[in-house]
Amino acid sequence: MTKNSTIEKGTYAIVRKLLKKLSEEELRMLNQKIVERLKLRHNARQLNMLAKFSVDDKVCFDHDGRCISGTIIRLNRKTVSLIDELGSYWTVAPVFLRKIIS
Repeated sequence: MTKNSTIEKGTYAIVRKLLKKLSEEELRMLNQKIVERLKLRHNARQLNMLAKFSVDDKVCFDHDGRCISGTIIRLNRKTVSLIDELGSYWTVAPVFLRKIIS
């Protein structure tokens, strides 16, 4: 259990007790449901990050110790396509981008 977990110690103990009673097949099914839930949360977070940007926004990101600045040319499903000041194309996850306010 992590330091900032929202699961109370009593609840965590109950879950551990229940897990010990599950068969291998039930554990695999539970694992599949947990993985699906994690993917759903990841996709929601990714979409939320993507919603902060628009085509033509000026952005920057760090690459090999230098800051790359560019303009968004396309919002993809999971990434942002942009062109830098030198005309190079980049595909970057939105979590790495920062808007440049001019």
